[in-house]
Amino acid sequence: MVLRLNQQPIIDNLRNYPAETVEKLRRLLASGAQATEEPVGATSSGSTRPA
Repeated sequence: MVLRLNQQPIIDNLRNYPAETVEKLRRLLASGAQATEEPVGATSSGSTRPA
């Protein structure tokens, strides 16, 4: 799947990543980055949530 946004994305940097990292993400999203769907029930750490 290719994710492409029509507008400049607004990214909330809640974990205080360096500005360069956030800008790189913004450019990737705007240019059409390759994306895969996260499996249902998975968390960002890769584990599944309790039912």
